[in-house]
Amino acid sequence: SSDSGDLSLGGELRGTGVNGGGTLKLAANKVLIGNNSAPVEPGTLQLGGDFFDKGFSAYDITGNQGLTVADGTRVDVTMPVYRFGEQALNTGIGAEPADALQRWTPQLYQEDAIKGVLTQRRGASLSLTAGTANSSAADMASTVLNLGKGSVISVDPGQGIDVRSIGQLTASGTLNAWGGRVSLTGLSVTDTEGEAVNAQGHGRSIWLGEQALIDVSSRAVTAQDMRGQTYGLVRDGGQIVIGGQIDAEKGSASASELFVVVREGARLQADGSHAVLDIPGQGRTSVASNGGSISLASANGLYLDGAFSAHSGGTGAAGGKLSVALETPYYVK
Repeated sequence: SSDSGDLSLGGELRGTGVNGGGTLKLAANKVLIGNNSAPVEPGTLQLGGDFFDKGFSAYDITGNQGLTVADGTRVDVTMPVYRFGEQALNTGIGAEPADALQRWTPQLYQEDAIKGVLTQRRGASLSLTAGTANSSAADMASTVLNLGKGSVISVDPGQGIDVRSIGQLTASGTLNAWGGRVSLTGLSVTDTEGEAVNAQGHGRSIWLGEQALIDVSSRAVTAQDMRGQTYGLVRDGGQIVIGGQIDAEKGSASASELFVVVREGARLQADGSHAVLDIPGQGRTSVASNGGSISLASANGLYLDGAFSAHSGGTGAAGGKLSVALETPYYVK
């Protein structure tokens, strides 16, 4: 962690375990993920798009004064694990674990043709934050989180991507968390002047550009067992949260102070999926999953010109849920 000085990662970080890794938290004055044509500002921590494969099960990256994912950067968040290598049989008692184990990234799905079971590998989640709860009210105007045009951030199916900012949050790329969760929200500061700044009015927003794509639709996966029968996984669509969560039962929402702007051309997808499987006692059966959910909430305003979908996967499955909330904030004079 570095509030104002330089944070340099000259060595190698590893969080690899046999069944999964821990959490990596990094904080610097500013963070740049990928390569930028402009000179890197002093005090900026630069991470490659291929940084997120160190074996950790969660990555929490914070730029106190801003965070940028450069245009065209591809980020694939995976979690390698250890397994016994060929040398394990020749490793004696008292040897280092590294002498018997080798680092390995499994295939996304492991097929068991005998039992007819698909097992998904363990994945990792990603959290990107610009600013902190202890930032000043002045930082709210200057701190920006930007996901550049053509950037692609992907986690394994069922995992999550959380993006937060105390100031402007602009997403112009793609976020993939199939059957998982993607949230873009504001982060409140504890500075007593923060409320006064919001009360005066501002133009900060969660801005989804014309090329933005948030995809939490599920993907059906199938394989064949030893008898030639088809088995697989058909999961429901995932969850998209823009601005805040909405509790329909209580009639309340945790709305962000930021405007929510979804530009024409932006796409939010939380569709279900379907596959034809051989089910014992039923034979060849079409199996469909439910659509997911999309929530959009703001305490200032919403401009929703993009495309939203949470279709069911097919007959017998339910469509998803779209929730929109415009809250009325109260400010102390």
